Amino acid sequence: MAKNCGTCAHLDTNNSKSHEYFGDKWNTFYCKECGGYHKETESACRYYQEKLKASSSDCFITTTVVELLGYSDNCAVLQTLRGFRNNVLHNNPVYADTLKTYDVIGPEISNSLRNDPLNKLTALSVAHDYIGPICNMIRESDYKTAVAKYSEMVNYLQDRYNIQVNIDEYQYDISVKEEEKGHARALIKPTTV
Repeated sequence: MAKNCGTCAHLDTNNSKSHEYFGDKWNTFYCKECGGYHKETESACRYYQEKLKASSSDCFITTTVVELLGYSDNCAVLQTLRGFRNNVLHNNPVYADTLKTYDVIGPEISNSLRNDPLNKLTALSVAHDYIGPICNMIRESDYKTAVAKYSEMVNYLQDRYNIQVNIDEYQYDISVKEEEKGHARALIKPTTV
């Protein structure tokens, strides 16, 4: 991947200036790290930090599983898991690494599952062996065991799809709010130029 301003986590592409110059238009964007305006095609500076690209589907494991099995996006399973994330995981710093793991690995596992020739069979197995039991644990307020079972599911799927990611290499962008974690929000991967 080319290291340029357009692939840097510090470039705020929501904050641009358009210029007119002899009939040509170009946009420059504000860099949150060095403070100036830059074109996306400019070469990266010493502050470069690679953006972690969100998955094209922005779907995560449980959403992908229920979709493959024909359930709706507002089914009871997803409502239970979203409520758990929003009301339990977000409110307890003990679960910060669980949310980060989900943000980093979830999209990769989801994409691998979607592209798996046996995706419906795998989804059925994951629903039976992991998601169903996790929902039951949440309903019984057995949160610690639910998180452990979730981690077991992630490890199983990482092994199945040979996804090797070091979570410690990733950190949230400073603009990400606590309640946004676990939603495919901006992560950055520290890199060197």
